Amino acid sequence: MSFASDTKNAICKTTEPMWCCRRSELCALVCFAGDLCADHALKIRLENAGVVARIEQLLKEILGISQLTHLRRSEPGGWHTLLIRRRDVIENLADGLGLFHDGEIALFPEEQVTDFDCCKLGFIRGAFLGGGCITSPEKNYHMEFVTKTAPLADRLLSLLEFYSVSAKLTVRKNNFVVYIKESEAIAELLGSMGAGGAMMALYNVKIERELRNAVNRQVNCDSANLVKIASAASRHIKAITQIAQTGGLDALPEALREVARLRLENPELTLGELGALANPPLGKSGVNHRLKKLMEIAGGPQ
Repeated sequence: MSFASDTKNAICKTTEPMWCCRRSELCALVCFAGDLCADHALKIRLENAGVVARIEQLLKEILGISQLTHLRRSEPGGWHTLLIRRRDVIENLADGLGLFHDGEIALFPEEQVTDFDCCKLGFIRGAFLGGGCITSPEKNYHMEFVTKTAPLADRLLSLLEFYSVSAKLTVRKNNFVVYIKESEAIAELLGSMGAGGAMMALYNVKIERELRNAVNRQVNCDSANLVKIASAASRHIKAITQIAQTGGLDALPEALREVARLRLENPELTLGELGALANPPLGKSGVNHRLKKLMEIAGGPQ
């Protein structure tokens, strides 16, 4: 089962005690998954069996509607279609969910459906169950809600904005897609909707990814430092070898001769580590100063 299906199943197992919030959730489910057909039937199309059971329960609890035809495609993972054909039942549903506009039924809620703050979250939850999807955090941070109408997408955007969730809108194959890319916003929204397991899974992936990136940055930094040390040591050894072949190291002052010997014997060490081997020990700046003097004597680049 996919991460999105698991998330929706977890949300469907939650219990919402407030009648107004269940109504808002049902309203969003009908608006995002429903379609008013030419024969005046209401078709609600859903992929997740858990969501089908949820909407059937809400229709019965909130509106007393149970006159449904349940169709399902035969192949595994096929879509479920709930059909309401009776005009009086559809009008009852529209009246109960606030879907009447100037005497006409439209799959767009009246303002009062989300008047209360708790009902705003209920509507978002229903929108996700009816038209939402979420990518596994192992692949990407992406949550989206798909609808056929721009006004419904705009309403959802305003509700998400109320909860300080940064969402964007795009058009895909004649559908309007509201999407969220910020991992923190997705996690908080999942937790608020009742998908605590999905929220923790996202946080765990995020933590692992950040730790892995931190380790990689450190490794890259260490590798760059090793390259830098090796390059500098190579220049030092070349200069010291040149001095040895010309005037000889014995002609150098004792302080320079000691550093030259230490560098030849320990090409992999940093300046600080070379200084610790000196007698008496030298600081990094002291070793650097003496190596520069050797480079000047050899006449090579500093």
